[in-house]
Amino acid sequence: MPVSFLLRPYHPDDFETLWQIDQRCFLPGIAYSKHELASFLRQRGAVCIVAETSTDVNRSPASQTTESPTESLTELPTESPTESPLEAPTESPMNFRILGFVIVLVNPRQAAAYITTLDVLSRMRRLGAGTALMAAAEQLARDGACTAVHLEAAVENESALAFYARQGYGIVSTVADYYAPGAHAYSLTKPLT
Repeated sequence: MPVSFLLRPYHPDDFETLWQIDQRCFLPGIAYSKHELASFLRQRGAVCIVAETSTDVNRSPASQTTESPTESLTELPTESPTESPLEAPTESPMNFRILGFVIVLVNPRQAAAYITTLDVLSRMRRLGAGTALMAAAEQLARDGACTAVHLEAAVENESALAFYARQGYGIVSTVADYYAPGAHAYSLTKPLT
């Protein structure tokens, strides 16, 4: 059953939860350190969009409501936050309403955007949040005069590659040792229309 969620801009209080989600979504060595994640959030042109539900995502998805996702892209920021993501308390409890997020770098000078990461808790996948996050990131890219979106995915991550193919992304090259020696990635691109 679908889970009701909304998309909203990142707030520095989200940092600890986003880092914990990233640790759950990726293997050690691929998951970002706190320093790396904070650095990505502070990059010029970076925008982070958070998918959040009104209920605790630790509950069974079947026990949650069945509303369609809502989003107003006009409410999303076009610049990275001015506060440091590291200002969030490191011992803060995880916000169990956040089910995923995307970080997109919009670079109008190169007419391209780059998806730094897309993270959705595994038990909340296939409910539309990843698709909604990608659509919002792509709209931000269009609004920033970008004509394409780029990203990388591990060559052995078949579910991610299938997801990106359904979103219209195509493999353009292989990046050897992208994550670590022997851990390769595909570079994918989607032209924006």
